[in-house]
Amino acid sequence: MRAACLLLAALLAPRVAGYAIVATRALEASTIAEVFIDKDRVRVEAEIGAGDPELWRELRLVAGGVPLAARLLERSERQRIRRDEVTGEPLPPGETPPEMITWAVFEYPFAGRPSSLRFSGPRIGFIVYHLGLPVIDLHYLEGDAELRLDWRDPWNSRFTSTRLRRLYDARAAVFVYIEPYEIRVEVLARPVDLIPWPSSTLPVAAQAEIKERVVALLGSACRLRVDGLETTLRLDRVYFLRRRLWTSTVIEPPEELAAASATLGAVFVAPLRGYPRQATLEWMRFDPPLTRLAASVADEAGPRPAMLRPESNVLRWENFGRYSAAAPLVPIASPPGRFAWLWSVATAALTATAAFTLLVTLRRARRGDPLSRGGLAACFLLLVAAGGAFTAARSSRIDSERAAAILRGLLFNTYRAFDYRDEETVYDLLAASVAGDLLRKVYLETRSALELRHQGGATAKVKHVEMVRVEPEPLPGEAGFRARAVWNVTASIGHWGHIHQRLNRYEAALTVKAVDGAWKITGMEIAGGERLR
Repeated sequence: MRAACLLLAALLAPRVAGYAIVATRALEASTIAEVFIDKDRVRVEAEIGAGDPELWRELRLVAGGVPLAARLLERSERQRIRRDEVTGEPLPPGETPPEMITWAVFEYPFAGRPSSLRFSGPRIGFIVYHLGLPVIDLHYLEGDAELRLDWRDPWNSRFTSTRLRRLYDARAAVFVYIEPYEIRVEVLARPVDLIPWPSSTLPVAAQAEIKERVVALLGSACRLRVDGLETTLRLDRVYFLRRRLWTSTVIEPPEELAAASATLGAVFVAPLRGYPRQATLEWMRFDPPLTRLAASVADEAGPRPAMLRPESNVLRWENFGRYSAAAPLVPIASPPGRFAWLWSVATAALTATAAFTLLVTLRRARRGDPLSRGGLAACFLLLVAAGGAFTAARSSRIDSERAAAILRGLLFNTYRAFDYRDEETVYDLLAASVAGDLLRKVYLETRSALELRHQGGATAKVKHVEMVRVEPEPLPGEAGFRARAVWNVTASIGHWGHIHQRLNRYEAALTVKAVDGAWKITGMEIAGGERLR
């Protein structure tokens, strides 16, 4: 199988899904509905629990005082996807049997552009989008709820209830990530809030120009200082983003977009040589309607949210001695020398000589001859030498404990290489752990796979490798071993203002050989993998 499967299965299976919409306890609702208000209809996609078997009959909508009739488009029975209670991300199947739900898609056609919509029905979790833009975060629908619609700019569409609001109710957001080898700044904004645009759509042919204009404005709005020195932010990538309850994904290939809901994501980076003492990001642009920004600064401890305004426009991060960059590679014991096999021969020879000398000495004692101090000293020295040779021979053998230590270091160093963005640095560090034809495969495939392109280029960072089981076998005639290994990988992925943690386990057959005086992985065959958390 492909080499990248070994390194990336834990991080990308199932595919990591970021989220740009804050989830509440409504994630625990038996029924969760996504409601899409378009120009001539309301479309509902729902996971329906046992308590609301026919939601399309029970959920009532009134548009401008006129009741709307539901029309069922799709209905099927399926297993409910387990999701993280905080992020809503998919989780692997649990120990209990999966719950069966009804998946239904239904719509409510209407005419004209009503000024309001009134929702009523059972207590369900729901989220509403107007012309593709989220009006609220995921909330409970309880009793009646009236939504006042702004057809010119759906950002201004609001529920009359103060309970039904976005938690981060700002037109744009900036997220800062402090990592040992870079500072990354992600900005989410609607182009229509930054540049004048005469049309209600963003055609594909115009999107490159729009990106260029918006990125120029966003780049000039950010002023980054690291340890008191102004630092240049380099544009890493820019993309249009589709935001949904469970995922935020890059729109690829490009398609015509509604101007009112089109959201652009820009990622800027500044390389580092270790954790800074302090870092500040000053936001310089507050032209109406962009008068405030949702923001956060995140490190290994997680994100700290904030709201930037003209009078409070700086995000600050202090190290306080908590973080220091680890060495690029963890040390691994060197393989035994070319003549390490001689220690076993020396052990046998010295033990036999010591035994013979001791036997001769004992025979002389039985005959009544005086004991030779020289003979006793020789026996003692020979036994000490044999013990030393035995210890050296034992240290040159690869048992389960030593193989586990070698593999943990090699795997962790392989992951660690991709913490860097510079290709030359990544390749050089990777070459310290992987050899032969495998090196090029791991480099090319893992470099591509670690950058979660559908999630806007977020990069997984491996924090810990734990060997669960290692069963080594020596390689005949050469220094090295093959091992059936099982290990756990702990990784984190930071994007859209959140840090997502992963714990996965996988199993593989690995071949390790002594290459140029160092242990290196020269072969791998994947046996399986699973996400634990």
